[in-house]
Amino acid sequence: MQENRITAHFYVKITPVKIAIVKLSSLGDIIHALICCQWIEKAITGAEIHWIIDKRFREVVQYNPCIRKIHSLDFKAGLLPLLGQLQEIKKNSFDIVIDMQGLIKSALVSWKTGSNRHGFSFTSAREGVASFFYNRCYKIDYRENIIIRNLKLACMSLDFPFSLDQIKNRKPCLFFTPRQLEKAQSLLTPYAAKHIMLIPGVSTREREIGPRVYAEIINNIKAAFYLIWGNEKELTICRRIKKKAPAVKIMPRLTFNELTAFCSCCNLSFGPDTGPANIMFALNKKSLTVYWQKARNSAVRNTYVSDANRTLTFADLHNINTAAVIEQLQKLLVS
Repeated sequence: MQENRITAHFYVKITPVKIAIVKLSSLGDIIHALICCQWIEKAITGAEIHWIIDKRFREVVQYNPCIRKIHSLDFKAGLLPLLGQLQEIKKNSFDIVIDMQGLIKSALVSWKTGSNRHGFSFTSAREGVASFFYNRCYKIDYRENIIIRNLKLACMSLDFPFSLDQIKNRKPCLFFTPRQLEKAQSLLTPYAAKHIMLIPGVSTREREIGPRVYAEIINNIKAAFYLIWGNEKELTICRRIKKKAPAVKIMPRLTFNELTAFCSCCNLSFGPDTGPANIMFALNKKSLTVYWQKARNSAVRNTYVSDANRTLTFADLHNINTAAVIEQLQKLLVS
């Protein structure tokens, strides 16, 4: 649905061939948007998809076969170098630029890189002012699931339909090299029938699951368990968990694509709502994600719930009902 707005630009319907998607960060947000590429490629013959991204997250989209070219922006380089980068990107003469971020920052990037810009409306964007930089805006409820929001934006911008059934039948949207897969396979516990990845790291304390919970899960489910981490704080949490459950394996620090390869080797993942929790969904693998009750509507917005990807919500993640978690993990293991 187009939001009514007086604009100085005239909109001419064309069949876009060169399409730029602006999704700068963060890990989870990029994964949620990446899923759109396979629909765009299928719906538009000859589509040439470019991706504009913060260079820190380039690895997330690196091997996606739907993406023709990645444009990495260095926001720490200073204003003049950044403007130079944007000017170079603009030379690609995109038929359409779609801002899937909905921030003032991403809207400015869109504005500097293309003349036909589409994005969320004032009431739909995370930062409403961003909508003033687009030629075409679409009203899509902010409370809607983020994957559906992104797909609706792509479909409305490019004028093609999609159904929810297609999400269930999606293809993986994260990729890795054979060498990275070989390394991942070498890290698996030999002869284990089931492999479960645990994600203890979070950005805020209220979303942190207590070590006791992880330990009880490890000690009550017959499987090989692996703890992943990305910084020293997360490594410290992993060590606390291992003290309570010595059988768990703390992984070495992995690059994003190495981690993606390792996820592909696991049967399922468990952890709070954080970036790596989305990798399993992107690979069409099973997951159980736990949400903090006070983060209203986040379970609905951030996870596309299915038989393979489930959620639980608790008031206090340090003292959650471990029995409920174990029950769900057991069901996922046998499904």
